[in-house]
This record gives sequence, structure tokens and C-alpha cells, in this order.
Amino acid sequence: MPVLGLQHAAHAAHAAHAAHAAHAAHAAHAAHAAHAAGITTSALTHSGALQTASQAIVHLANGVKAKPPRALGANSPANMDRWSGDVRSRLYMAEFLQPFAADWIEAEAAVALSWQETAFLTLPRPPIESFARQTQLVVNYMDQRAARSGEIMAQLDDFSSFFALHLALTAARNPYTIELIGTVQALAGQATMMPKHMLACRRPDELDARINPLIPTPGHGSYPSAHATQAFAVATVLEALLRGTGDFYPDLDARIRLVKAQAHRIAANRTVAGVHYPIDSWAGFMIGSQIGRIIIGMCTGATTLKPWRFQADDTKDFQFADVEQFEEDSVSLPGPEAVNVTEKPAFEWLWKKAKAEFPSLNA
Repeated sequence: MPVLGLQHAAHAAHAAHAAHAAHAAHAAHAAHAAHAAGITTSALTHSGALQTASQAIVHLANGVKAKPPRALGANSPANMDRWSGDVRSRLYMAEFLQPFAADWIEAEAAVALSWQETAFLTLPRPPIESFARQTQLVVNYMDQRAARSGEIMAQLDDFSSFFALHLALTAARNPYTIELIGTVQALAGQATMMPKHMLACRRPDELDARINPLIPTPGHGSYPSAHATQAFAVATVLEALLRGTGDFYPDLDARIRLVKAQAHRIAANRTVAGVHYPIDSWAGFMIGSQIGRIIIGMCTGATTLKPWRFQADDTKDFQFADVEQFEEDSVSLPGPEAVNVTEKPAFEWLWKKAKAEFPSLNA
């Protein structure tokens, strides 16, 4: 081939390569932009296909007159099935927060949690010396990190799967029970934020140089523990739900005890991680148990809440046997008149949905 022809061919090949490279770069850029927007290339293609298919045939519906369907019921729990899970979660939160309050009692240096303006739990602020005395217990827990680090990491944001494990729950069979667990966890976590802010207690690593947290120290106060609050609220609600399932679990008592033990382990893991003192978990246990009973009342109307006052004991560790003993003793604790909790429509709907997931084994 003549030299000119070779140059021309090389130039053509180079141009084709450059065009291909430019096209590839453009495609990659478009794909990257779509990915950054949370849209996959396949989703974009599918969306475009839907539009062209629809536009090609939509003229067939011209001139059709149809009677409009009946209006949806106003303010009706029957609509809950229509709403997405994130919308329902906002409804649960709104119904919970309306009667709930946390108030600072200056004369007692304490937080009072109330329901419909009646206190159900009072938490006096422990002195800084109490936390300092508890740091040795936190140090003692650190030798369990090798065995528990996987759990600690998995429980940073959600621990519904740890409860599901003991109850053989699956997303296919128990979507509403799992939704209930997530709802309780969210509400209980919210309930701790104002007490944490008002009580403003330092984290363990601020008081003892030997304590190096396994995880990033959360950006809020130590007392009470939100994880303990959430875990025991979930355990309290699950016990009530399961007690109403009849014969679904032939070994029900054993499973309920496992659920409570799991709640305790989730709480204790935060001390192993170095971000909570044992008394934080005790306070969380108190709040969680009470919040759990409130949620049961919102679901069923079958709750009367006995007000508690928790005075932290800095000489005590947080042991499961002590938790079980307290639950046994609290049944007969003297105290002021009980707080009544009434049903809320959204919670009643969710409870019925969850309960229906546990049919009788002998039906």
C-alpha cells in the first residue's frame, strides 16, 4: 500500500478509536452520573421502555368515561395497608410523641418521664463520683471483646435479627412482627434523647485512660443507655405479643427467657465496647420496660403502668440474674396510682397484623 494510503488508513483508524473512546467516556460519565443520583443504567433503560410502550398505545383510552371509585375513609386505620413502611413509621412516632414528655425537675436534679401528664419514671442524676467508681467495672468487661466484637458491630444500628433468631422469624412469614420490633426500637431510642441531654453524663473514656472504646463514642450522653432501653422495650413487647399466640410455640417460656437474655446481652455489649457503664444499662432497662408497657397499651389498651423511681447504685454490675429478680419483685412493689394507657389506631392495626402471623398449630 502506498505511504499515503497507509497514513490515511492509520488516520481513519485513529479517528475511529478516538470516537469510540469519546463515546465510551461519555457513556461512562452518564452511567456515573446516574449512579450518583441513585439510578442504575438498567433502571433508566427500563423507565424509558415503559414510557415508549405507554405512549404508543395510550390513545386507546381516549374518550373512555369511568365512574370514579369511592373515596378512601378519612382518618381510618384501614388505610394503613396502602401506605409505605416509612410513612407508617412516621405515623407511629407521631402517635407516640403526642402523650409522651420528659421534664427536668430542678429541685430533685432528676428527669421525669410522663405519659398524658402523669409521671411513670423518675431518674435522678447520678453524681460524677458514681460514674468514676463504675469505670473499673467497664475495664473488667474489656477482656470479652474478642468474643463479642462481631455482635457489637452488628448491633450498632439494628438488632431485630438477634431477636428473630430465637423466635424463628423470617421476612416472608413475619413482616409485621419485624415491623413491630423496628417500631419499638425507634420509639424507645427517641424516648432516651431528652433524658440523655438533660442528665448530661460523661462517657467512660472521659473518666479513665484505660478505657479505649472498641467503637466510635456516640455523640450524646452516657446515661441512660439507648441500646438497653431499646432492647428491653422490644423484649417487653415481644413477651406480651407471644403470650397471646396460644399454642404457636410449644416451648414459649424458654423462648421468652431467651428474648430477655438477648436484650440483656445487647445492653452488656455496650459496656464491653467501652461506651457505657453498667448503671447506664440499669437505667435503660427501667425506661425500656416502661416504654414497652406503654406500647403494649397503645396496641391493646390492656396496660396499667405503675410509676417507678430509679436511684442508680454505683456498686452494682448489670447481671441478668439481677434483672430477672427485679422483674419478679416489681410485680409487688408499692407505689402511687397506676397510669392508664389507651389504644391508638395505628398501633392497634399493627398489633393485629403481627398477632395474625402466629396461627394455632392445632387449627
